[in-house]
Amino acid sequence: MVFWPNNLDLGIELFWGAAWLLRATNDISYLKFINTLGANDVPDLFSWDNKYAGCACSMARRSLVGNDNRFDSFRQHAKDFVCVNTTQLTLYKHPIYKRRPNLQAT
Repeated sequence: MVFWPNNLDLGIELFWGAAWLLRATNDISYLKFINTLGANDVPDLFSWDNKYAGCACSMARRSLVGNDNRFDSFRQHAKDFVCVNTTQLTLYKHPIYKRRPNLQAT
């Protein structure tokens, strides 16, 4: 018997796998599949069971590096996620700055 937690969203597992397969194979049919899985959902966290932000960042690479405008929405989602989550940190109170006092935020 296999145990699957009730809160596990199998759609995100398919999204994550399809994002990596798209990157590995360059087969655009994976993008069509991803778009059916809620690709327009706005990521708000990244964890072991919620990979929407990771998928957005992975897919955003195609927009940034490949100049492919079909991936611009992922680029915007990734940018929004990173901006919101990094500005919520109080940088100089973060533990890394206590260990390395000469480290400066830019």
